Amino acid sequence: MVIKLYSTQIDLLWQDNSSNEDGFRIERKTGAAGSYMEIGTVITGTTVYSDISQTGFAYNTTYYYRLRGFNSVGNSVYSNALSITTPIGTGNWSDDFTAGNY
Repeated sequence: MVIKLYSTQIDLLWQDNSSNEDGFRIERKTGAAGSYMEIGTVITGTTVYSDISQTGFAYNTTYYYRLRGFNSVGNSVYSNALSITTPIGTGNWSDDFTAGNY
């Protein structure tokens, strides 16, 4: 999984290594002590998800993401979690802030 950070959007990109899922469930938590919450689902064949904040993401905050496939039988195991920390201070962010790899 790869994470790209923008001021009001965090993009998740991943490689689909499965052939039997109906889609993916995406989860996020804020800070290491936070609890994961499902923030979205995508259909099979989708390998990108945009986590969009209308007001922007908090400065100097770490967001953790994980995902798992699902089908009519149930859910797969979770992917490895990946995190990204937003910059300190104001200004526009760009995809210069990237974490992870495929």
